[in-house]
Amino acid sequence: MTKKILAVLDPDEAYVTRFMEYGNRMSDLPFTIRAFTNPDALMKFLASHSVEVLLLSDLIHLTDTPQVRLTVRLSESRPAQNLQKPALREENAAPKVPDPPVIFKYQASSLVLKKLVEVYENETGIRVETAESPVSEILGIFSPLGRCGKTTFALTLGECLAMKKPTLLINLEPCSGWKELFHDVWDRDISEGICAIRSGESPSAASLADVIRKIGDLSYLPPFTYAPDLFSVTMEEWSVLFRDIAMQMAYEAIVIDFDSIPWIHPGVLSLCRHVYMPVLKDPTSGAKLKEMNARFSALSKEENLPAATPVSVLDQTIPDFSERRAELLPYSGLGAYVRKIIARDKL
Repeated sequence: MTKKILAVLDPDEAYVTRFMEYGNRMSDLPFTIRAFTNPDALMKFLASHSVEVLLLSDLIHLTDTPQVRLTVRLSESRPAQNLQKPALREENAAPKVPDPPVIFKYQASSLVLKKLVEVYENETGIRVETAESPVSEILGIFSPLGRCGKTTFALTLGECLAMKKPTLLINLEPCSGWKELFHDVWDRDISEGICAIRSGESPSAASLADVIRKIGDLSYLPPFTYAPDLFSVTMEEWSVLFRDIAMQMAYEAIVIDFDSIPWIHPGVLSLCRHVYMPVLKDPTSGAKLKEMNARFSALSKEENLPAATPVSVLDQTIPDFSERRAELLPYSGLGAYVRKIIARDKL
């Protein structure tokens, strides 16, 4: 099927280039994205092409685009909700031309495209059929608290799930401790997937097939060896990496310990079916959780962030596995607690 054209016009060349590269990687997106940084180049293109959707920066004003079916504004600021009642129109006054739909620019490209598809369906009445959907469910672990059991919970959840279906564990901590916990060494890690995305030479999942290792039934992706590399990854790159793994690799579940990444890129949580948040009960932890909820509440609806489920990891019996194999965790009190969560949430 021939894809229709989605044109994006914005003076920020780096932004439109990243957006185009990300969108054109998505085989199930029904559009081919073309990027423009000035109106003249777009108008020259429109002289010989029809554009289904124009994503137009609110810094640029265009009045005559008959070859464009739908124009959507790309806003530099978050669209404000209009809480005022609409003014009554005088009897003989001409009807007001409705303003084009608006999408906030500064969010993950995956979220911009998701909102754009929703707007397109609502405005045109055309149902967008996606050819592919991720075959893996992504489960996220995140908490603003330290020493609350995030790493241990993620590992236990991954091992328990691996007993019933193929599961991959990913850790985004700058210091995971996995080499000591797993009594393992490696010289290749998750950074190879990011390098593949940046080079465009191969699908990121294919570049990681030989990097993945095993502990018992659980597969795991060695984390970044060089911590600064972790914090250089963009939201678009995380989205491409996790999407490629979910769609191209034979895992039914992917467990991701996000650590601090959601503070930088909150949108990563929108990739998850469930988010689990290890918590503590002391006053300081309670204050941090309250502050985090205040920060994220404004984003939750707009960026479709799933509600986080609190889990009390340290209230469970955890074996001392520092000198023994980490496979003991599923058979501990924590393992029993995690299996109840798996059954409750139908994971």
